[in-house]
Amino acid sequence: MIRRPRRLVLVGGALADVVLTVPNLPRRGGAVLARATEFRPAQQLEVLLVARTLGLQAALAGRVGTGPVARYVRRQIEAAGVEVLLPPGENDQGFSVTFVESGGPSAAVISPGAEVRLSAGDLAAVRLDAQDAAYLWGIDLLDEVSGPAVATWCADAAGLGEAQLVLDPGPLVADIPDGVLDAVLARTDVLLLGEHELTLMAGLGDTGRRTRAVADVLDLLRPHAALLVRDGDGDGGCVLHRSDHEPVGYPRQDAGWDDFDDANDPAWVVLARLANVVPRDPDIVATTPVAVAPRE
Repeated sequence: MIRRPRRLVLVGGALADVVLTVPNLPRRGGAVLARATEFRPAQQLEVLLVARTLGLQAALAGRVGTGPVARYVRRQIEAAGVEVLLPPGENDQGFSVTFVESGGPSAAVISPGAEVRLSAGDLAAVRLDAQDAAYLWGIDLLDEVSGPAVATWCADAAGLGEAQLVLDPGPLVADIPDGVLDAVLARTDVLLLGEHELTLMAGLGDTGRRTRAVADVLDLLRPHAALLVRDGDGDGGCVLHRSDHEPVGYPRQDAGWDDFDDANDPAWVVLARLANVVPRDPDIVATTPVAVAPRE
């Protein structure tokens, strides 16, 4: 069961995003002119901002550094009323550069910053309870210090405790050390994957193999966990899988996805909008709301 939490806590980094709309990605040694440029909160930070717009308390269990990017991130957090649970970090905040091709998928390059490294000592001060939901990105499991520390914290009754855990491993899932990923998956209540990530985790082929892949991934999660997979058939929706229920599809229009910016992750919108489609799954009483921020 996915419960509506009192507070959503992002564990790890909150970044900014430089979005470049390009006609196509350049060839090696080549160049293209961007048709539009936008500086905005990256997906991690958007999760917190949307939680606040949905009326939840929100907190960042991560560091905000110093420098121009960090100042932008801090302004966004303070304006939204997001609590920062850790002291400031050194150096500037990390950021991503996202390339959006007209009519095609996006690609991103991530430059880590002050937020990148969390120690076991840092996380010892972060204690959640059953009224909280924690949101974790795969990028925060890549660091040789942060990855093991976060994995240990997730299994700690005095750390994550009985809070719900939402994991979005992202396209770098194959780079997360197996021991770290397995430990976090075993504590995950809601897992968000695109078709690409599902392929990386379990391998895909014909329909039968895909069904087996979904079942194999669900076996890695907590009992009664939910797996949301972006629909690979091109309608822009996603499918909710649970081991004890038949799959439930959420088409693009049902999710309200057209109100949001990032067309690559409609699972976020479904999580934010599940409260509007509760009759389709009576065991879901509300949502852990994580989504892309609406246009201002």
